[in-house]
Amino acid sequence: MDRTTLVMGAGLAIAVTGLLFVVSQASAQVVRIPGIAETSPKREDKVVMKDEEWKKRLKPDQYDILRNHGTEPAFCGVNLAQKGPGVYFCAGCDLPLFSAASKFNSGTGWPSFTAPFDAKNVWFRVDRSYGMVRTEVLCSRCDGHLGHVFPHNTPTKLRYCINGKVLNFVSEKYIKAHLAKSKQGKVAPDLSDTYDQTHDDDDKKSGDGKSGVMTGGKKGS
Repeated sequence: MDRTTLVMGAGLAIAVTGLLFVVSQASAQVVRIPGIAETSPKREDKVVMKDEEWKKRLKPDQYDILRNHGTEPAFCGVNLAQKGPGVYFCAGCDLPLFSAASKFNSGTGWPSFTAPFDAKNVWFRVDRSYGMVRTEVLCSRCDGHLGHVFPHNTPTKLRYCINGKVLNFVSEKYIKAHLAKSKQGKVAPDLSDTYDQTHDDDDKKSGDGKSGVMTGGKKGS
């Protein structure tokens, strides 16, 4: 065996080893948690709408993310810097998705959470797009794309990396009433102007600077 053959053989071995390492690292991104579905859950309050109906209900950037699995630009500001107690609801169907208590600054440029509001309110799907292997997070009521979940050094060992534009923040003062409202029907509500006329000055200190609600479609890049 000549020197050229040895060099080529060694190079191939290194390449294969590197490929196996990449595959191993990619597989490590697949997250499975007992209690969180890996197929679209059957729910009595399931929101199913035609594509044209979604386009009418959602703002273009929300539609791109929720229905076309898009991603907002990092550090766009929507719900990223929002602080204060409350709950983040799905912009597509008003299901409570994440509590502000589980939010943390990951430095990634997207709102990050350690756990969902309720394990039954999200579901996971393996996402192999763009040459990567990730775990996609979807809303269990409308099957809208929310973001991805990754292993992380948090108390839950997870980081839910979520697009802020598809989240509507409701401050703690209004949570009880809003939760009751979100359970009433199968039609996704229009939250665009719901709170601007009803929230008081105390709640203007949190949220979008106008009300106790941070509405994904109202601000951002």
